Amino acid sequence: MKDGTRICNLDEAGDKNVGTPSRVLAAKGQHPVCQTEIADHRTLVTCGAIVIASGVALPPAIIFPLANFVPRNIIGVPPGTYGLAALSPRRTGELLHVVVDHFITHWGSTKENPTLLLMYNYRSHVAPGVPS
Repeated sequence: MKDGTRICNLDEAGDKNVGTPSRVLAAKGQHPVCQTEIADHRTLVTCGAIVIASGVALPPAIIFPLANFVPRNIIGVPPGTYGLAALSPRRTGELLHVVVDHFITHWGSTKENPTLLLMYNYRSHVAPGVPS
């Protein structure tokens, strides 16, 4: 572990998945042209990011607020990105274990080749009733 390749950090962040359109169409000469964003149409997407102490970032796990994961939601993301779906915050907490399994598989952690995975405030991300 002296080179930092077996020390890792997992953090989760949420973001609203509302894109900004590249163009706004309006009648010629119409001013002002406004664009509004309705908060109710925004949905929270959670990303589990894993960074190795040596500076390498692993492909993230992204949790979409859907009943079922739709593969087209991760078009254009880094290769190896893991897409998941969860309709409720409780389910998102349960999926943290899936994210950790994704990390273990991707980074090759084993008993013979252990990894230290640091997760700040881990218990706040786990839903009640889910073993930690």
